[in-house]
Amino acid sequence: MTKKILLTGTAVINRLLHSLDLDLLVRTQDVAAKLRTTCGDRITPVLWGGLLKTPFIESTAGNYHVIINVTSGFIAPGA
Repeated sequence: MTKKILLTGTAVINRLLHSLDLDLLVRTQDVAAKLRTTCGDRITPVLWGGLLKTPFIESTAGNYHVIINVTSGFIAPGA
């Protein structure tokens, strides 16, 4: 079975984008489009509403084997 990884905080993981196939949480269609243009089909942007959308986070996270959260820890419910 293929392992899936979910990453947040795309600015921090920029160097990984060229070596892995990733799903990334992004807040806007503009960012999603830039990722698709820059990285092609190695990146799958997942639109979300931010760290306060905990039901979405919990539901989405259940689809991944590894989650690396590099977002702000100041929003405790979603961090």
